[in-house]
Amino acid sequence: MREHIESLPDAVMMIAENGDIIAANSLMQGLLGFSSEELLAKKAEHLAPEELQSDYAAWRVRFFEVTEEEELSRVSHVQDTRALSKDGSEIALDISLKRFDSEETGPCLIASFREAASKQGNAASTENEFRDPLKEIADQARFVESVKLAVANAQAEGRFVAVLTIDTGQHRKIIDTLGRDAGDDYLREMVTRISRISRRQDTMARLAGDEFAVLIQSLSDPDVANKLAVRIQSFLSAPIYIGEHSFAPRPDIGVSVFPTDAQDAAALLRNADLAVRNARKAINGGISFFSEEMGERARQRLTLESDLRSAIFKDEFVVHFQPFFKLDSGDLFGVESFLRWQHPKLGTIELRDFMHIAEETGMAAPLGETALWLTFEAIRKWKAMGHWPLRVVHSLSPRQLARPDSLVRQLRGLLLDSKIDPQHVQFAIHETDMPMAEDQITALLEISEMGFLVCIDEFGIGASALTYLFDMPVHTIKFAPGLLAESIDDEHNQSVLAATVQMARELNIEVIGGDIESDAHLGAATKIGCDAVQGDWRCPSLNFEKLCNAVFTGDRTNQTKAAPIDSNTQEKSLSETQS
Repeated sequence: MREHIESLPDAVMMIAENGDIIAANSLMQGLLGFSSEELLAKKAEHLAPEELQSDYAAWRVRFFEVTEEEELSRVSHVQDTRALSKDGSEIALDISLKRFDSEETGPCLIASFREAASKQGNAASTENEFRDPLKEIADQARFVESVKLAVANAQAEGRFVAVLTIDTGQHRKIIDTLGRDAGDDYLREMVTRISRISRRQDTMARLAGDEFAVLIQSLSDPDVANKLAVRIQSFLSAPIYIGEHSFAPRPDIGVSVFPTDAQDAAALLRNADLAVRNARKAINGGISFFSEEMGERARQRLTLESDLRSAIFKDEFVVHFQPFFKLDSGDLFGVESFLRWQHPKLGTIELRDFMHIAEETGMAAPLGETALWLTFEAIRKWKAMGHWPLRVVHSLSPRQLARPDSLVRQLRGLLLDSKIDPQHVQFAIHETDMPMAEDQITALLEISEMGFLVCIDEFGIGASALTYLFDMPVHTIKFAPGLLAESIDDEHNQSVLAATVQMARELNIEVIGGDIESDAHLGAATKIGCDAVQGDWRCPSLNFEKLCNAVFTGDRTNQTKAAPIDSNTQEKSLSETQS
């Protein structure tokens, strides 16, 4: 319990039955100016002015005389009383009292202290304005100057400086549900909590939105910053009540220390920002301490971001294709296109490794258009080679669907140029991107009206709403990676997947088993009744030339049906394939 009161958002002390103070958190020490040892040497009533000491003792005695369970759990509030600080000055306080008994402490009283509400009201009326914590802390520019000065002093004195970057979470949710005024109330509470837990000499700033920073300077031991980060996170995680609503903040904190993690103020700030980004990526958030690995990842990202902007104009993007095969005959069922970046120094980079950068830098839309154009360019080549018609599956991103006019205009142009039947091209949307906005659904309906087919990829791990199968023009579903593997030794999972296949049959929807990497996976797909399969076990994704050599060798009706395709042993030239 003694450890627990340290994380509470108020000044708190624990009082034994005889009046001795047996524990006090750091906020209590800061409020009155006494050290922990000084407080533990006192009785609670000795903290009151002489004329109130008998009242303090009476409150304590009354609580320890209580025996009924209902009374034991009751919290009593004492409004507008006073306490003495170490320097003898009086502080107006409101006190909350609650009985607490445990094996560790025995019968005791928990007293929580806050600045008196009446004092706050009088101060506000005297100043004729509301005291706004958001306006009292430093802005980003002032904070940067403070960090520069602190680093210079630390260099001269041989001491440490730490910066904590704090993302409080929930701010956007509160604005969206209750409005901006409620959002500001949330931020004010965050500022108040951080201020209470920080040291008097620390500097606090609001960087942007609900992101704050704390400068901890002149440290002899950098571990102080780590401990403070833990306390702040615990402190901020307590529920916040705004009107009738309760919110549970999920703070993420990034910590960087000079000179351990950085050699100047700019690097110190940058590394704290990298650390909080790393904390955000964790499943449950938390505290992240800067490491050199984060810095290396940041440098790699900067290189990719810089190169990505010019890669389109340098024709560095290509599409690779992975075949689908009919489960009953082993014949080629179709191919799926995947965008790849042929980086001149780093080699082939998969989409998942640079798509997040594209989204953050505004490159997602032009990348989507490039991928679509490259896929249709391959279709034109196959048509000229006599390998058409062929089912081609291409994934569309939510951003592309969110710009339906641009997408439909590009598709009309590609159809006009290629002169193909659109029913052989299927556009995949990922179930993990659902639920979809109304304009995205409208775009899919318009694409379907043009004659293209629609596939739901990664089926079974996202929204999985049957209404999508009923309301949208879905022609194919592809099971999510891992579902077939999980069903191999699980009859219940097999039954669920088999029932899904049967439902799809009734709706005239094809079912593809994805991520086939072994005979066992293939057996599971066969058992539940998939129409086709795809996976590295049969054939990995290949560039255009290798796919032609591996799949379109000779008469398509006499292709290898059962054995996995080894693309490394089929490196015939494209001209030989065509002959």
